[in-house]
Amino acid sequence: MTRMTQDSSALDSGKGDSETVIFIPPVRLAVFCSGAGTTLRTLLNSCRSGDLAGRAEIAVVVLSKSGVGAEEIARSAGVQTLVWLADTPAATLLHELTLRRIDCIALAG
Repeated sequence: MTRMTQDSSALDSGKGDSETVIFIPPVRLAVFCSGAGTTLRTLLNSCRSGDLAGRAEIAVVVLSKSGVGAEEIARSAGVQTLVWLADTPAATLLHELTLRRIDCIALAG
């Protein structure tokens, strides 16, 4: 029998039976924001205690400019931020996302 789990503690059950447990790590998200951060706050709450808890984590918030509300929300949550200006080459952003092992991008305003 194969069982998939988001809980890595299931790997250490020590039951000794023939059950195979596959641990699925949380999806690492980059959230792109440009404003007050209302959607970012909703995503953060969902990742911590809602439907996405244990399934997704916000690894970085990408901002179109510094000084927006989303920047403060991210910092107060302990999430790294990047400012990506329009004239910055896309390859530079892709490199930054690759370094952070981003699995998925969420557009949040």
